[in-house]
Amino acid sequence: MKNFRRVFGLLFIGVLSAGAVPVWAQAIGKVTSVSQGATVTQANATKRLVSKADIMEGDLIRTDGSGQVQIVFADRTRVVVGPASELQIEEFTRSTGEKASRFAVQAVGGTFRFLTGRSPKAAYELRTPTATMGIRGTEFDFTVDSRRLTNLVTFSGEVRICTRTNSCARVSGGCAVVTANRGRIVQPDTPENKASLIVENFPFVLSQESLASDYRVRVESCGEVGKTVTTQTTVPQKSRDRFEGGGDPDARGDTRGGDERGGGYDEGADEN
Repeated sequence: MKNFRRVFGLLFIGVLSAGAVPVWAQAIGKVTSVSQGATVTQANATKRLVSKADIMEGDLIRTDGSGQVQIVFADRTRVVVGPASELQIEEFTRSTGEKASRFAVQAVGGTFRFLTGRSPKAAYELRTPTATMGIRGTEFDFTVDSRRLTNLVTFSGEVRICTRTNSCARVSGGCAVVTANRGRIVQPDTPENKASLIVENFPFVLSQESLASDYRVRVESCGEVGKTVTTQTTVPQKSRDRFEGGGDPDARGDTRGGDERGGGYDEGADEN
């Protein structure tokens, strides 16, 4: 018995020292689709990311110029990691059922789509090098460009975005676009500049063909810029209604201030 305990103890220490994921670690999400190249760094080991792979708390996901990853989390939040992007799942704390009491991610660079799931709105926090985003139950794309500027476009719901100097704004509704630098949050000053910003930073507004149906959104509110998408794709009813039928009311979001004709923007907004 003593020998058995000694051997088991040595094996346990060996597993921990090797940085392996413990067998009792619980997956918080799953890869539903992946285009290579994409990797995941999990417990200090980097490996190629494949379809149906489990996603764990702490995972660092990277894609190259041709890579793309689509992930569904335990609370039914859906995330797309676009080409040349890097995303870390910092924290996913389960509460009850298909909900998280805290869901925090950090986007270092690249292009992303975020569709909230069943967790309450207060659970979500997204961080970038220049901004922090709180989510009011919504659908939106965001990017971190080569200058570390954070660009955001909302399609429904509301995002509260703050810079590192605590300049904040509430961005809501259809095709509301802002950019956060280290000091403040600004909107494009002309329709032409808005269209240019979308074309340069939001590839999923221009084409959703690479995305599964449950990761697509309505982009008609982006007008001429979004026509490429609306003529190519149709968002299924089950995707539009995915928060109905027993979902947390908080997860549906507040669309005050914006609709499909154009989103709302409230600079200097606070939590109240």
